Amino acid sequence: CTCSKGNGGGIYIDIDITNGNYFKVLGSTFKSCFATNTTNANIRGGYGSGIFLIVRNWINVQDGIDLSGAQYIDCEAQQGDKGLFIVMKNLTNLCQQGNPKGQYVRSIGYQDEISDSNILKGYFEDPFDFESSSLTDQQLIQFIDILEPHWQNLGDRWYIQPSVTSTIQGCGRKDNPCKTIYDALQNDPSLFSAGDRDYVKNVDIINIILLEDDLNETSIIINEGTTLGQLASIKSIGG
Repeated sequence: CTCSKGNGGGIYIDIDITNGNYFKVLGSTFKSCFATNTTNANIRGGYGSGIFLIVRNWINVQDGIDLSGAQYIDCEAQQGDKGLFIVMKNLTNLCQQGNPKGQYVRSIGYQDEISDSNILKGYFEDPFDFESSSLTDQQLIQFIDILEPHWQNLGDRWYIQPSVTSTIQGCGRKDNPCKTIYDALQNDPSLFSAGDRDYVKNVDIINIILLEDDLNETSIIINEGTTLGQLASIKSIGG
């Protein structure tokens, strides 16, 4: 299966959940599927080698998105994914659903930290923005990420590195640090945990690790109004 003029080598779906629609893959293998964009240089083409899925107005897991029955073998898209590409505003929340987390986007046979993480990718902002020509290529790219980190909790260490080009949703991992401490404060606390439990606002201490000198920050105020609550420990990578 091949798409040479846009997105979705195997399947292209644009679904609005408010109309009662749903999309579930019960058992399908996408093998040697490709998505390229040979018609022009538009960066919005060449995604979703197996499945390209746009989801509009998704609220919760009851709204009928389940891709767990898909398997991707030797698929490749021009823009880097090797199976699935989702365009969805609440994509991080979808990744956090299920038991185990990631149940509804994880493909058959996918193993955390073993499988090629590029099999599952997505755009984490509004579909309108993805389709709009008002965004520059650089603005678009900053909201594209692999899905695996978005179903993993980050623990109690959040990493900051001012030299990164930009912050994307779900930042805080050492391999994907936030650009500023402010960016980390905006993250949904459900993404983080201490050991086997969720982070508890105003109770737990969060370690913010600076990977380099942070010249972008002048003052930091931690109080009840912040996402983190009242307690934070801030240190450099050297201790």
